[in-house]
Amino acid sequence: MSAIPSRHRRTLGSFGSVGSLLVVVALVAAACGPSAPALTDPKEILTKAVEATGDAKSFHLLATLDGEFAADPLGTGGGKMTLTGTKLEGDVDIANARAKLTFAVPALLGITGELIAVDDAAYVKTSITGDLYQKSDTGAGGLPVDPADPDAAIASLKEFLDKPEIDPKKLDDVDCGSAKCYAVTIELTADEIAALSGDGSSTGLDPATVMRMTFSVDKTTLRFASVAVMLDAGEQGSLTVVLTFSAWDAAVTIEAPPDDQVGEGGGLPFP
Repeated sequence: MSAIPSRHRRTLGSFGSVGSLLVVVALVAAACGPSAPALTDPKEILTKAVEATGDAKSFHLLATLDGEFAADPLGTGGGKMTLTGTKLEGDVDIANARAKLTFAVPALLGITGELIAVDDAAYVKTSITGDLYQKSDTGAGGLPVDPADPDAAIASLKEFLDKPEIDPKKLDDVDCGSAKCYAVTIELTADEIAALSGDGSSTGLDPATVMRMTFSVDKTTLRFASVAVMLDAGEQGSLTVVLTFSAWDAAVTIEAPPDDQVGEGGGLPFP
């Protein structure tokens, strides 16, 4: 076979470079699309978000509480407690049912502290109880939910969404950091909140009370970005609780504190 003239080799080389570029473009296009169809049913959005959370290994949580509400946790005669500045932040290891969180409650003697939940125990230390952790048994698992049973969480959510008082509505998509999020809202009256309690008991809320829950769900990962709960209870006060989720599936290591950092007793220093 005769050698290919140099001018043809250059031409073939150019075609080879273009071909390689086209392959790269094709791979990028395949990776970017087609995207999954957008969800429109607000119940489906929330259900998918819970399913995605059940598949997660860990997340970082920031919870803030603002507003003031009628309360008397210290037995000082009642009145409204200003809750602005109340904060909870830390990591939750879903896979191993562990958590490590710091907290601050300015309205309760300016208390700050740390909570570590590991296996069947919770370790708490606060600014008013000293440098040692106090250990408490928490039963089966250190978290308030069982991450090993996501099906149960999904079933509970579906049961909740099927209640006649619950009428979720999809809002326009919102920005959540660098991503786009679905937004779903649920609004409840005082009577509806009482009905949801299931036992017919009174909640003690002002009859004009309105609670609005807004969920932001990442459109790509279908995981929660934030949950905001706003409660307007008339003369009793108003509260806003915002839960922000980030660092999904990040590597976290949460261990119980060393024995020499754990004292006698247990629990928080207030009811």
